[in-house]
Amino acid sequence: MSKQIIVNLIFVFLFQVAFSFSSVAEKKKNNVKPQGKYEKLFKDKSCITVSSDFMTLHKVNGKLYAEIPLRLLGKEMLLSSTAAKTSEVMAGIPGYTPSSLYLCFTLQDSTVQIRLLSDLVTTNAESSKSARLMAENYGRPIWMGFNVLAYNADSTAVVCDITKLFQSNIPELTPVIKRFGKYDISGTFVESLARLGEIRAFENNIMVTSNLSYQVDAIFVLFPFFQQKPVDMEVVRTLILLPEQTMETRLADPRIGVFSSEKINIPEEGGTMNSYSLAHRWRLEPKDEAAFRQGKETEPIKPIVMYVDNNFPDGWKEAVQRGILKWNRLFERIGFKNAIQVMDFPSNDPTFNPDNIAYSCVRYVAHENETAKTISWTDPRSGEILHSTICLFHGLRNRILIDRFLQTATIDPQIRTGELTDEIWTESLEQYVTHEMGHALGLQDNMCASRAYSVDSLRSASFTGVHGISASIMDELGFNYVAQPNDHGVKLTADLGPYDEFAIQWLYSPLLEVPSAKGKKDILSSWLDQKSENPIYRYGRVSCEYDPSCLSGDLGDDAIKAGNYALSNLKEIMLHMNEWIQNDPDGRLRSLLYQELVFYHEKLLDYAVKNIGGAYINVSKENTGMNTYDIIPREIQEASMHWVLSQFRDSEWLENPQLMTLGTFGTPPLWRVRKRFLSAPMLREDYVCLFSDLSDNPYSLKDFAEDMYEEVWKRTIENKPLTAIDRYIQKEWLGASEYRIRVMGGNGLSKSLALSALAGEVPEKMIYERENFNSLVFPRQISGELAKINVKYMNNSHMYFFKVMKECEQMLEKRIYDSVEADRAHYRAMLYCVRALLKEKK
Repeated sequence: MSKQIIVNLIFVFLFQVAFSFSSVAEKKKNNVKPQGKYEKLFKDKSCITVSSDFMTLHKVNGKLYAEIPLRLLGKEMLLSSTAAKTSEVMAGIPGYTPSSLYLCFTLQDSTVQIRLLSDLVTTNAESSKSARLMAENYGRPIWMGFNVLAYNADSTAVVCDITKLFQSNIPELTPVIKRFGKYDISGTFVESLARLGEIRAFENNIMVTSNLSYQVDAIFVLFPFFQQKPVDMEVVRTLILLPEQTMETRLADPRIGVFSSEKINIPEEGGTMNSYSLAHRWRLEPKDEAAFRQGKETEPIKPIVMYVDNNFPDGWKEAVQRGILKWNRLFERIGFKNAIQVMDFPSNDPTFNPDNIAYSCVRYVAHENETAKTISWTDPRSGEILHSTICLFHGLRNRILIDRFLQTATIDPQIRTGELTDEIWTESLEQYVTHEMGHALGLQDNMCASRAYSVDSLRSASFTGVHGISASIMDELGFNYVAQPNDHGVKLTADLGPYDEFAIQWLYSPLLEVPSAKGKKDILSSWLDQKSENPIYRYGRVSCEYDPSCLSGDLGDDAIKAGNYALSNLKEIMLHMNEWIQNDPDGRLRSLLYQELVFYHEKLLDYAVKNIGGAYINVSKENTGMNTYDIIPREIQEASMHWVLSQFRDSEWLENPQLMTLGTFGTPPLWRVRKRFLSAPMLREDYVCLFSDLSDNPYSLKDFAEDMYEEVWKRTIENKPLTAIDRYIQKEWLGASEYRIRVMGGNGLSKSLALSALAGEVPEKMIYERENFNSLVFPRQISGELAKINVKYMNNSHMYFFKVMKECEQMLEKRIYDSVEADRAHYRAMLYCVRALLKEKK
């Protein structure tokens, strides 16, 4: 090999080595790991980051990014919305959580989706066939979607911009409530003013605060209280992971008043789709199961903790705490010690936030609204109560003052000054809080509980000292308005009753000795079977217009007797109000109390009105022989009609000139009440129609029309001088009767049929037989109001109003000559109207 060739080979080798080193250097230079998508989102930007095992959040330049772990995909969660602060309480109540969504996250291609979950329909979760059935018929709709912007550093989570979840108008999560007192509320979201606030992350939830603005309307019927009012709210939305292990369910039973979630089960083998309800309750499990089985008290693994607002005024918190903890004595009777605990809002716990649904709270709302509100959120899968908030409004103090004065001033001298002593205030507030805590525990109102005690028992110090004034604190109660001035030592406030004890036993007894769900269901049902005939344990539905035993605020088993005692007290108050209340220089307090007294008088009469055409509704188990309903006896209905109208007619005692002239100018409240009160018995006509058709000894439409006529025209029939009230109710009766007669022949009955009624030839059960209604009267739903039955085609009341109108004509023809001079002009006018109306039907 020549020297030149060797030199060339050496040169090529050296060149290759040099090139190789150069390439390696260049490769090293260019192989610096490029900045990834994840880093670009946050690097060199003003970024606030919060992180927990649940999720990581980044707030960057007004946007919110979330790292959603892949392990959370498909996991069930709740998203709630709470108004933390507001510029107008009527639009959104601080601490109140009116809305929540049941959802999960899924990942498809490069999109994270939020899917809404349905908790209504259930099937056998273990069956592949059932799973396929649910997927095909009850799929999970996509509610919202986010583009995947990056994976996190270790690729265990996807990053999305979720700003719109917290900063946009989402109707399902609006903090604007639909109703506040008598006002309908609506709000228009102002998107341009929305902005993000604080972000927080915890073990199983995240919280995001947003400042949202609305234009709000508050309307009463057609009259605006305000319109397009700018309202700013600080809104906290919480996303919380539901428990991995669901609580053992308990099926609700319509014979006991517990909140519940309605479900429909599709049987895999076919057949009828079954509906059922899951009772709402806290997860109380004994910490020491062995001791519990031996009948020893033990604390629960996770007690119910209620945090009490530090903003409560002086004198509130102690009563609030006592009202909550009072329920512990009922839990002790089923083996739980310290089941409920009360704590102040902690000042040194950075993880605590009262607007996080992980914490149950009692909140103070600085507003004149005279009420309290309780709301709870549950696990849709099991009925487990996860959170409860009780909101107490400042105006509750005013409501307690009014009710205590009107209902107890004759027996309790402490309240006669029109001022609440510390003792009266705290015992009254404690009663309200105990009731609201019952709701937080899962108990519904039981409006019929006070009916279990006789009216005379409520005047007994020995009876009320042991049993209180109602069988349940869950009845909507005021105070003991039956007690008379000489009933010394009688209890005036409500307390936990035997129904409450049984309800806690039924809802929270673990039944550890019974392993199967069916066995527990059978035991719980048998407990209710044993109590079914005892009125103390009867549950009455809410807002049942059919049933006069299910009314808010009433006491005792006899509305007329209780009403007479209460009216006697009101008459005494009317005589002495100016004497008792001295510290009222401008008369505002006495004016308010007088107006409330007039409305309370109307309410007492309305309790008896509900007897007319009423029935006691019995939510009974199938095949027990118990009636679904028991119609109010005819004599009680008749007595109620006469008592109500006689009290209305003889209400001159309410006309106290010294009190009526206090306050503002305008129509006195007494006459505003009188204007609408005659319509109250009239509105019972359909109920009389329904139940008279179902009764063996009916209070008929004929009785209804004749009793009303006799009472309205009582002084005219007796040829006694009329009062202004007599003249007024006779005019109102004529107007109400006019409509009923005018419909005859067209939408109503023929003239010949009406004339037959005068001769008593028309049978009362002329259109439908009672069998048509047995299955329709009261739908057996677990909760909610009972539907009103349409009796339009069987209501023949116009015949009987036509009959008494003819009698009225004959009577007036006499009275225009033989009555006192002062009444003759009124009778002539009435006779003219009666003749004109009857002439149309000739």
